[in-house]
Amino acid sequence: MSLDALTRVYIHEILRRAGVPDADIKIVVGFLKTGHHAGKLHAVLLVDDGEQAAVLDNRFKVQPAESLAGMKQVYCVNRVMRGTTA
Repeated sequence: MSLDALTRVYIHEILRRAGVPDADIKIVVGFLKTGHHAGKLHAVLLVDDGEQAAVLDNRFKVQPAESLAGMKQVYCVNRVMRGTTA
């Protein structure tokens, strides 16, 4: 497992222990659309409580969910659902 993947797992666990329900935390995997990393596979955490959504990405600080527009999503998974393709 890569360091990036371990970091996502760690942050996911911190969010859970802080009381964020599993259903509100998703790992989104997709291909980046822009920049010098365009076409590269990337994963982020999406935290959505129904009122507000945020993307936790190791490339940036916390971003609004709209930042997912820069990624062609191919898969989404959390502890509640097994996974879906986008």
